[in-house]
Amino acid sequence: MALTEIQQAHVNAVFPECKAQIAEYLEKGVEVVIYLQNECGDDVPPYAVAPKDNQEFWLGCWDTPELAVAGAEALGLRVVPHCPRRPRNSQIRWTHWSASSKRYVGG
Repeated sequence: MALTEIQQAHVNAVFPECKAQIAEYLEKGVEVVIYLQNECGDDVPPYAVAPKDNQEFWLGCWDTPELAVAGAEALGLRVVPHCPRRPRNSQIRWTHWSASSKRYVGG
């Protein structure tokens, strides 16, 4: 299956070593999750879009959850809820996308 113009533009904009894998995910229209990433600094938008089954591999990052959903859907990806486990005795708050309310909710 050929990539759409939007998908090809996205592939063209990523690091060379990621192009083939991102193109494969886009061709498949995989399920993705959106979550607040904390691995990068202010130079990277905070909301990461990653395949549901490979969350270490980001397909892109956007400034808001709404933009991330819109961006993922424009790329032909299917956004699904992300409900990470909270580590025991952790003070870390997590968020996940609520499809019904179209926003991130805390846990």
